[in-house]
Amino acid sequence: MEIIARNLPASVTRNQVEQFFRERLAEVLIYAYHFKKLKGRTYVITVGNGQKAQNFLERYNAKNGLQLLLDGQRIHCVPGDENLDQFLVKSLVEEDHEKSATVSQTPQSRDKRYQAIRRKFNIESLSCGRWAYDDYGDLLFATQFKEFRKGTMLFGSRSLIIDLEPYYRKGLPTHRLEIPYTNIESFTRGPATNPTATFSLLAPPRLFEELQSPENDKRGFNSKEQGTKAPKNGFKRKRIMALRSEHIPVVSSCLCYRVKLQQWAEVWALVDLQESIEIPKSISRDSLEVMKLDYLAQVNALNSLLAGPEYPRFSFEVKFQFQRLAQNGYLSPGEVAELFQHTYPVSIRRFKDTALIAALRKLSVELPFPGPQTQASALSVETLSGLLTLFQEQASKDSAYVDPADQYEHMAWVHRATVTPTGIVLKGPELQVVNRVLRR
Repeated sequence: MEIIARNLPASVTRNQVEQFFRERLAEVLIYAYHFKKLKGRTYVITVGNGQKAQNFLERYNAKNGLQLLLDGQRIHCVPGDENLDQFLVKSLVEEDHEKSATVSQTPQSRDKRYQAIRRKFNIESLSCGRWAYDDYGDLLFATQFKEFRKGTMLFGSRSLIIDLEPYYRKGLPTHRLEIPYTNIESFTRGPATNPTATFSLLAPPRLFEELQSPENDKRGFNSKEQGTKAPKNGFKRKRIMALRSEHIPVVSSCLCYRVKLQQWAEVWALVDLQESIEIPKSISRDSLEVMKLDYLAQVNALNSLLAGPEYPRFSFEVKFQFQRLAQNGYLSPGEVAELFQHTYPVSIRRFKDTALIAALRKLSVELPFPGPQTQASALSVETLSGLLTLFQEQASKDSAYVDPADQYEHMAWVHRATVTPTGIVLKGPELQVVNRVLRR
């Protein structure tokens, strides 16, 4: 039986959606399925056991009050075609039976299984940075901010939780990072000689500062500030934008976090986490960590380049897209500046601004994530410039397209800047009806 999922957020990737549904399908004992993306924001999930698929649909319907929410957007699931390829159905049924044999069928035993795979690790440092490559194309972890504080890393049921111990001599209380598994694009573990765990994220983690705990009360960190949250364990905490001032320039754009384990033998325990269906699968890859504390200088250089008079032919709409590539973490500011200078001579001679805007938006979607799965050549300025030229040619060929904003007076293209606790996310342009606030 097919389950058709509609109205998924446009910003999520296929891996993120599949990971989101994996947990929900397991709740109704579905462990084997076939996942397929259709045009737009629709996915088809094929399940061999029709009764289990029906149980899933009954669980997440309006009558029961259970909703499927991803990035705050409700997902609608409806039944699809029941006349499926019998070979696929038989294969899924056999695979589901094999996986079910290793997973107990009662909620109580599933809880025991979760407790068995739930792991907690002691860490000695936390780094925030980006994946990068050296002159030979070898993978590096470029650290832009580092916390030399010990703490713990806990793989929960749906989130990764990293707690950093307080550092009273510098006035730092206990800090927590919460990373939902749906926000993890890749999970890389190092060898025993370099016991690390590196997480590439789709968005910044949620950062918290504990305001009340037995230890903080003794040290004078107790506070009655407004807007605090009281978890079940009795600790009060508040949302913060960064771990400290040095973290602020990079928190919204450097989306890779690396923790170093205190014990080298715990690397093997990371391998055991592969048995969990909730935790993202990891790959093994050793990579050198280098300190590159030049991110703020790169940001200032890019801002000067975009605001300066050297490139007057590019409109605000074009420069907005280049700024979006850097500010949203698609590329580093240095890479965007190099791409900007490399693209300018070709674009002003051959293409209109509308073609370049469309090409830059498409590039942000097609751009591969840097990391162990990507070669350095795929992110070189020559490759990216070639893709931009190709996308501009494709946009220019669509001569029959009529801009609705030019055709209708009540429509306008709107650029958005969404303010989040960790920074500003640039979006758009999006077509919107003009009102008293949006004036042309």
